[in-house]
Amino acid sequence: MRRSALNEFDKLGQQLSTQVTLMKYRFMNLCITSDPVALLPIQVFIEGEPKHLEDCATIGKSDDYHFEILPKYDEDMKSIMQAFLRAHPEFKQEMKNMEVESRDANGNPQNIDVHYLQLTMPEVNDDRYDALNQGVKAVYDVCKAQMEAINTTAKPKFAEMLQVESEADQKKMNDALDHQKKQWDDQREKLYQEKLKEIDDAHNKWLTDQMTSSQERQEHEDAQGEEAALSMRMTPE
Repeated sequence: MRRSALNEFDKLGQQLSTQVTLMKYRFMNLCITSDPVALLPIQVFIEGEPKHLEDCATIGKSDDYHFEILPKYDEDMKSIMQAFLRAHPEFKQEMKNMEVESRDANGNPQNIDVHYLQLTMPEVNDDRYDALNQGVKAVYDVCKAQMEAINTTAKPKFAEMLQVESEADQKKMNDALDHQKKQWDDQREKLYQEKLKEIDDAHNKWLTDQMTSSQERQEHEDAQGEEAALSMRMTPE
C-alpha cells in the first residue's frame, strides 16, 4: 500500500473526527445540565483585565443543575455575575451565604459568613423542550451533511489512488474505509441520542416538579378549606 493512500486515509479520519467533535461541543453549549464545558467561554474582567473564571473563583457543583461560584475576593463578585450575564443570560443567578469554620488571628476557631453565587440551569419546560429538540436536530443535521460530503468527495479520490494497488490491498483499503465511516457515524449517532435523553430527563424532572408543586398547593388549599369550615362550625350563632 502506497504511503499517499495511507496518508489520505488518516486525513479523512481527522476530517470526520473534527465534525463529530464540533457537534459535541455545540451540544454541550446547549446548556441543560451543569456541564463544566459551559464555563469555558466565561471571561471575567478584573480591573480591566480579562481572566479565566478559575483564576478568580472556586467552582463547585451541588447537583446536575447547579453551579456554586465562590469568588477568591468578595469585590470580584459583581464582575463574575456580569461575565455570566454576557455568556449565559439564561442561567438564574442567586447570591447566597454559608458559614465556614475558620480561625482568628490568635488561632481560635470561629465561624465566618462566606458569600457565593449559585447558578441554576434553566428549567426544561414544554416550550424549551421543543426548542432544544429542534436546536439539537439542526446541529445534528449539519454534522451529518458535512460528514456525508466529506465521504462523497473522498470516494473518487481513493478510487483513482487504488487503481495502482493490488486487488488484496484495494479490498483492505475499502474495508478500512467502510469501517472508519461506520465508526464515526456510530459516534455521531451515540452523541445525538445521549443529548436527546439529557433533554428528556430534564423535561421529565420539570414535569415531576410541576406535579409535586400542584399537589402541595392543592393540599394547602384543602387544609385551609377544612380550617375555615371548622371555624364556621365553632362560631356561635
